[in-house]
Amino acid sequence: MPDGPTPFSVAVADLNHDGRADLAITNAASNQLSVLLAGSDGAFHAAPPVPVGLIARGIEVADLNRDGNADLVVAVAETNQVVVVLGDGRGGGSAHAYAAGLAPFQVAIADLNGDGNLDIAVADESNVAALAGRGTVSMYFGDGHGGFTAAPALRAGTNPADVRAADFDDDGIEDLAVLNWGSHDVSLLRGRGGGQFAAAESIPYGSVPAYVLAPEDVDDDGRVDLVIGDAQGVVHPLINDGHGGFAAAPTLQADAGLRWLVIADLDGDGRLDIATANTGGNSVTLFRAAGGGTWTAPQRIAVGSHPRTVRAAALDAGGRLDLIVTNGSSNDLSILRQTGAAQ
Repeated sequence: MPDGPTPFSVAVADLNHDGRADLAITNAASNQLSVLLAGSDGAFHAAPPVPVGLIARGIEVADLNRDGNADLVVAVAETNQVVVVLGDGRGGGSAHAYAAGLAPFQVAIADLNGDGNLDIAVADESNVAALAGRGTVSMYFGDGHGGFTAAPALRAGTNPADVRAADFDDDGIEDLAVLNWGSHDVSLLRGRGGGQFAAAESIPYGSVPAYVLAPEDVDDDGRVDLVIGDAQGVVHPLINDGHGGFAAAPTLQADAGLRWLVIADLDGDGRLDIATANTGGNSVTLFRAAGGGTWTAPQRIAVGSHPRTVRAAALDAGGRLDLIVTNGSSNDLSILRQTGAAQ
């Protein structure tokens, strides 16, 4: 499926209230957010793009102002901004830019200060000399009406590439996990309530740069684990030990150039599977869960050139999860639709 120049990431949501899943795509070589609306014919149709700024990278979706419309949050590297697009319910929206740190890469949306409103955290990839070469996480607290106020940035490791929010220590407060490709570790920032976070704890994962992490309970013990994919295609599950630490589990091998992974129940058996987007192999690698934090042998699926992101979403009425892949060099999307019945 064609898209704009150098698609980087994609968000999936019903942007125009027709009951179908639409796509919003960031483009690393243009200043516009591409919007593709799903039609009744099963195809996607281009809507007017939304200007957000040059080198738009990470994107996430949520209803930030409680109006029932899907809103978007975009990390824009060239302008050092995070851009909030408040959806109009017709596939478009108004963009509002906020100053971020250096080279924003990925974003997370969660209630980070416990006031019931959604907030934003942004992983700023470039390091800050004044912080001894460490990177930052920019923070913005939401007012529940679509507006945001910048909070003091948090210190992370070297070259932050991804940030995710979850309650890792079961205290009822959201924590932040920041993946740092330069220092080869995860900075765990434990929430202390009221938007305050403890100093970063370093959790090493290996010795190869990695650009994506996902927090999920992959071993079915009720605790949130971390799964990291590195540039050599190695998937590193880090299992939450229930005492504030994480232990490395056996790794999985995908294709080289792993840039993104998604964890979801892709085959409807109640267990979490893993799909990775691999730039080196022009492929998606699928690992089906076998239970207890183990997975079956990998299945390789060819996609377009230089895939950057893979997302899981139900694109058809049957409710089965499909995969949407952004291909950065062939400038298109690969849509991998499930054909079998959900279990």
